Amino acid sequence: MTWDWAAVPRVDVPGKLLLVTTHEHRDHFAAELIARVNAFRVLGPRAVRQAAGEAGLAPGPDVRFGPIRVQAIATPHANLEHYSYIIEWKAVRIYLPGDTEEAASLIEARGLAVAFVTPWMLRVLERQGAKIDARRVIVVHHETGETVRPYQGSIAPRPGYVITLESAPVSRAGQ
Repeated sequence: MTWDWAAVPRVDVPGKLLLVTTHEHRDHFAAELIARVNAFRVLGPRAVRQAAGEAGLAPGPDVRFGPIRVQAIATPHANLEHYSYIIEWKAVRIYLPGDTEEAASLIEARGLAVAFVTPWMLRVLERQGAKIDARRVIVVHHETGETVRPYQGSIAPRPGYVITLESAPVSRAGQ
């Protein structure tokens, strides 16, 4: 794994940024990054929180971080403590699965602006004939050069691809 430090925003106020991580595997969390950037609060499983020290936040069904709401959903992966998340910010709802194949929490989620899914989760959804209630489905954790079959209009971005998320108008009854 490589890291472009120029891409990390410079924030000198401790606890100003939120890092949400699904589990402690190296491709999802690197403790030395937290040590180098003191601006993060870290939401994640116990092993991740221990590495983060005082910056660690415990996951739960309704974690608030300023205007951000995070719903942590315990999901299976490699016999580890692992969470998938629904993150809400400025009327944008995002689903992040981590490495789980469990699709029930994604199938149950409603009103998502975007669902980030893995190729293996897409295969589970396709076998079940399940639909994702999301405006955009973005495939992550795919290998360079891997062919990802499109499902429900999904896209599999390549290096350098920029994703912009916008909130949708909130519909109100009678309007």
